Amino acid sequence: MGDLFFRLLLAGVVAVSLFAAPSAWAGDPPLRLVMVTSAHSRIGALSLPMLRNIYLGSSSGVSSQSIRPLINQSDRMLHEVFLQKVLFMSKKTYERYLRHKKLPSDTVLPVAYRSEAGLIEYLNAHPDSITYLTEQAAAQWPSMRVVTRL
Repeated sequence: MGDLFFRLLLAGVVAVSLFAAPSAWAGDPPLRLVMVTSAHSRIGALSLPMLRNIYLGSSSGVSSQSIRPLINQSDRMLHEVFLQKVLFMSKKTYERYLRHKKLPSDTVLPVAYRSEAGLIEYLNAHPDSITYLTEQAAAQWPSMRVVTRL
């Protein structure tokens, strides 16, 4: 009886691992995110805690300059991965946080862009801004500079 239980358990674990990550079996490359700014920006490297503070509306411990966070909503999966990797929140929780958090009046809240081209255009015009892209997308925009690999 005990041997049968462990065989069934092992078969279940193998079945779950085969079907849980179909993209890994299909050979799709993992989604690699980078934080970018304008090539002309003075923004230096940013750590994950710094990015979290910036996107949560707190500039404490970030830098002496004001950094304007931009949300890239051109790809739903990209946005979800960013929220999970950097903010440790779902989209719904993050939006609720921004709506209900009592932030100082001088707080720079993130602005969302649905168009990657519009986002890049804004970044080029405002070197105090940052956003996230896939590594592949960032490589296609020579006017961007990577400040952090996530």
